[in-house]
Amino acid sequence: NYGVACDGNDEDSCADGHYICDPASGGLVCNDDSEANTDVPDQYFFDENCDGIDGDASRAVFVSVVGSDLNSCTMSEPCQTIQYAINYAKLNGRDHVYIQAGAYPETVVLTSEISLYGGYDDDWKRNYQEILGHKVEITGGQNDDGEYATISAFDVQSAAIYDLDIFGPIVTENDSTGRGKTSYAVYSYNSSVKLERVTFHQGDGADGMDGNE
Repeated sequence: NYGVACDGNDEDSCADGHYICDPASGGLVCNDDSEANTDVPDQYFFDENCDGIDGDASRAVFVSVVGSDLNSCTMSEPCQTIQYAINYAKLNGRDHVYIQAGAYPETVVLTSEISLYGGYDDDWKRNYQEILGHKVEITGGQNDDGEYATISAFDVQSAAIYDLDIFGPIVTENDSTGRGKTSYAVYSYNSSVKLERVTFHQGDGADGMDGNE
C-alpha cells in the first residue's frame, strides 16, 4: 500500500496504520515505515504528520517574540519567553518547545526530557537558521545562582537543543575577591544535553585583578 492515498485522510485505512504526509496529494498517504507517523523536527524540515508544522503540535508549546506569557503557548497564541515555555511544557506534559525567529534576551534553565527547537519563521515554517527569517538568537545574563550564563543545565537528562544561535553574556562584575566573573554560553553540571546545528558566540568575562609588579 506504499504511496496509496489513505481513504478520507484516515490513517487507519493504511496497512498496519502507517502513514505519512504528502503535500503533493493534499493529505496522507500510506507508508511502510512504522515511524512515518512520528514527526520530530529534523534537518529535513518536512511536515510528516500533516498538522501544518515540522514537528508535532500536540506535544509542543510555542514561543514568539510577539507573544505573551499570559497566553496558552499554542501556535496561534504563543508565549513570549523561552523559560516560561519550558515551565509551561513541564506542567502540561509536553516535551517540545518550538521557537519562532527573533532575539530573546533571557537566561534559560533547561529541564529534563524537554527539548528546544529553533528555525521557525513568522508562519511557523521551519528551515536552516542561516536562511533569512529563521534565526533564533538567545542572549543571556545573570542567572539565579549568580553566574552569567545564557543556557544552564543542572542535573538535566534527555534534553536537546536544535537550530539556535546562543550568545554568551557580556560580564563586567567581579566577585567578592576581586576576580572577574566568567561568561558562559552554556553552563552544564551533571547533565546530558544533545546539541545539533547550534552556533555559539563568545561573551566577554569581566576583567581580573591587577597582577603584582
